[in-house]
Amino acid sequence: MTTAYSLQSEQSSVAVFAGRVLLQSFQQAADGDLEPLLARLHKDVTVWSDGGGKVNAALNPVHGPDKVSRMMAGLIRKGMAGARFETT
Repeated sequence: MTTAYSLQSEQSSVAVFAGRVLLQSFQQAADGDLEPLLARLHKDVTVWSDGGGKVNAALNPVHGPDKVSRMMAGLIRKGMAGARFETT
């Protein structure tokens, strides 16, 4: 049991660190430095958005790290109250 707890704790620490690094790269993108975010996005990244009829959203999927990073930087600069991110 100690080994399982230790491994779970270690995985949680890694996930928290990775999340912080990713958040930092989003903030750097919002500040105009896209390179850290570009380095973390997969070459086949695609973003779909859905405003649920309540807020504006991109009408079409956004493909590729360059376009996705620029879109995300713009959204962060404008403020994203209520935004939710999901992975598939």
